[in-house]
Amino acid sequence: MDAEPVLDPILLEPTAPVATSEVADLARMHFGVEGEIRALTGERDANFLLAGPDGRRYVVKFAHPREPYVESDLQSRVLLHLESRAPDLPLPRVRRPITTDALQVRVAPSSGEPRQLRVYTYLEGVPAHTGTSCWAFPRQLGALAGRVDRALEDFEHEADGRCIDWDLRRLPMMSPAGRRPPEIECAVSVYETFARDRLGDFADQVVHNDLNPHNILIDSEGAHRITGILDFGDLIRAPRAVEVATAAAYHVHDPTAPWRDALEIVRGYHGVNPLQREELEVIPALVAMRVALSVTVNREQARLHSDNAEYLLRNVARTQHALALLAGLDLEDAGKDFAREVIDG
Repeated sequence: MDAEPVLDPILLEPTAPVATSEVADLARMHFGVEGEIRALTGERDANFLLAGPDGRRYVVKFAHPREPYVESDLQSRVLLHLESRAPDLPLPRVRRPITTDALQVRVAPSSGEPRQLRVYTYLEGVPAHTGTSCWAFPRQLGALAGRVDRALEDFEHEADGRCIDWDLRRLPMMSPAGRRPPEIECAVSVYETFARDRLGDFADQVVHNDLNPHNILIDSEGAHRITGILDFGDLIRAPRAVEVATAAAYHVHDPTAPWRDALEIVRGYHGVNPLQREELEVIPALVAMRVALSVTVNREQARLHSDNAEYLLRNVARTQHALALLAGLDLEDAGKDFAREVIDG
């Protein structure tokens, strides 16, 4: 019998719904925006699209009631920082409240507990997982990730050192030794014997930590351009290799060339934010850890929240396939190949 992972209560406890009529009233009252409201999906937050009569569109976000104020604030502060450091990055913009100097307001919807309310601009495009991306997409994604991390090198916030379940380094604690499925045991074993100590030699910084295809928007006319990066809710302080591996983990799918797209992501990142040879060598092992983490967390969430299973399991088919594929590969040799291809090749 597989061990049940121990997850953060925020991932286990569903947030109470918010009535559409209340969303419109609260957005108008606190942020000065009004329009038609439509519910959006989300893992922890209650999200809504607000379409104004002037054509402007916004995302209205009600944080999970258990999310601390500083963690919601972190997400807005990092967007302001990126807007200042790299204004051409395709990111949401923070809409400031009209009723407070803070970046969010605490509200009490009638259907649930008080929570933080934020408003961001809505980005146009279609999620990358729904479109047909062009051959250049992986390298574009890597380059964009590199630019984001380069702009975040000096970012600091009181909540940026938080510990969250979506940090691949936590997988050994969430899935106890001796009770792991074989594919997950393989990933953890390589990490613990080869990659974990090396990670300690690399500098930490704030990273996005969730550049999966659901959080990347592409243009709807040919998919030749990335138009947006969404969801900074899983920000952590970690080595850059964790960021690159997390992005690459969702692009391991071809049994005949398993590392092709992942390597292109690494090349794109390295081109704008150069990585050390030692960082490159651990990326395949970290890719396997992120894939194993995704399968572990999503399965447990869906087991507990069957009403939101479709959203929670949106990446599982992809990651289960990747996990089985990675279990048959030599991750240490792959790391050496990554370093040769990117630096020497």
